[in-house]
Amino acid sequence: MAWGRIIHVLLELLPEIDPKQRRISAEGLVANHPDAGLIPDTEALINEALQTLGNSNLRWIFDTGLGEVPISATLPALNGERVFGIIDRLIEAEAEIVAVDFKSNRIVPSSPDETPDGLTRQMAAYRDALRLVYPNHRIRTLLLWTKTGTVTELPDDMLDAALKGVTTP
Repeated sequence: MAWGRIIHVLLELLPEIDPKQRRISAEGLVANHPDAGLIPDTEALINEALQTLGNSNLRWIFDTGLGEVPISATLPALNGERVFGIIDRLIEAEAEIVAVDFKSNRIVPSSPDETPDGLTRQMAAYRDALRLVYPNHRIRTLLLWTKTGTVTELPDDMLDAALKGVTTP
């Protein structure tokens, strides 16, 4: 858990810093993080964050959008239950909204079908909440796996089933 909390801080703050200064900034952020003592190899953690930010295939995620966007909504798909979450990266385009959640899991699913149910439900709730805010946009949900620098897009049918699983006895 400590690894994930620190990675999130780095991926939230470092995109705004000149790439030449990122390592020294990352070292300072990690050294001052309350969880730093729980990580035996902070260099590996910093390298993972910097590789994620430096990955040319992921540049579009960090070059635009907003970081750490809180969202709250009452969702019809959850029988009117209210949800709250923080979207790690929210990218708004003319016709679509992309919600990206950073995942630092050590085991990375090889396909969307292998995504843990809890993560799928989380992204389904984000999608449905964003649909209320952006009713005329296509909403996409992505999991960015920091260990591998890969992205998993979760399809709508999978997200629909995830929410149905929450409300079905």
